[in-house]
Amino acid sequence: MAISSPAISAKTTGAKVVRAKPVVVRKTALAADGLKTESLVNPLGLDARQPRLSWQLKAQRRGTRQGAYQILVSSTHGNLMRGRGDLWNSGKVLTEQSNHVLYRGKALPSGARAYWKVRVWDSAGRLSMY
Repeated sequence: MAISSPAISAKTTGAKVVRAKPVVVRKTALAADGLKTESLVNPLGLDARQPRLSWQLKAQRRGTRQGAYQILVSSTHGNLMRGRGDLWNSGKVLTEQSNHVLYRGKALPSGARAYWKVRVWDSAGRLSMY
């Protein structure tokens, strides 16, 4: 469990101050972790025209299996944070594959940076965050 914000709002009722309880948000039970490109973490340069992307499924429930993924690849970090896969949006792909997924987006210019993230669904259809 995680507290969504350290700030606690307070309202005044006469001379007495009543503090509201912090809002509690459940941690996601599913996540893609350990993202790698060509088996490297945050590589600065690659010679592959279609790099292979990999991640590990992290789940609270033992035996959880991936059922699908969606990859976004963007030309800027800002685009990626806004959910804009301007280089590639794989859409939802129904597969357990999470190792060496071949990049199938727009051609990557030499020397250009690309940013990516992935979200996964488990075999029961539960969705992770990016």
